[in-house]
Amino acid sequence: ITEIFIPKSVKIIKDFAFSCCYDLQKVEFAKDSELEFIGKNSFSQTSIHTIDIPKNVTTIDDDAFSYSRLQEINFDENSKLKFIKSGAFSGISLLRSIKIPKHVQSIGCFAFGNCSGLAEVTFEKNCELKKLENSAFRCTAVNRITIPKHVEEINEFTFSECNKLEEIKFEEPS
Repeated sequence: ITEIFIPKSVKIIKDFAFSCCYDLQKVEFAKDSELEFIGKNSFSQTSIHTIDIPKNVTTIDDDAFSYSRLQEINFDENSKLKFIKSGAFSGISLLRSIKIPKHVQSIGCFAFGNCSGLAEVTFEKNCELKKLENSAFRCTAVNRITIPKHVEEINEFTFSECNKLEEIKFEEPS
């Protein structure tokens, strides 16, 4: 398969649903999608270039898009996303930037690890992020980042091997 349309009624995409569908280049969700959960490895190792995550998704589970060909990840401005789990977007070398939605509370271990081209990470205004897990941005090309004011925990190796990292700021008041 090269393209798939996910209808409004789908609320959960289970683990490994489209994993290793190497020719899958396009995933489109219904405009008023009710999708809430994207399971483990559900789109890993696909050739998807752009993904528009529906607003009702609250969790992107472990390795959901790992080692895919994503170049662009878009979140609805009213995104309800709370959890970006371990390795969710790991190993995506073509990804250059990401804007984390406001309601995200934690970014899991290695969530963006080995995204070697990822140079820009920004957070929506008043982001509710509390926790950056181990190696969340390890081995990326991030050069500057501003940590949201609600962050309480930055774990081991979060920015390890980020050889281009020049500046880390903390949003006021922290």
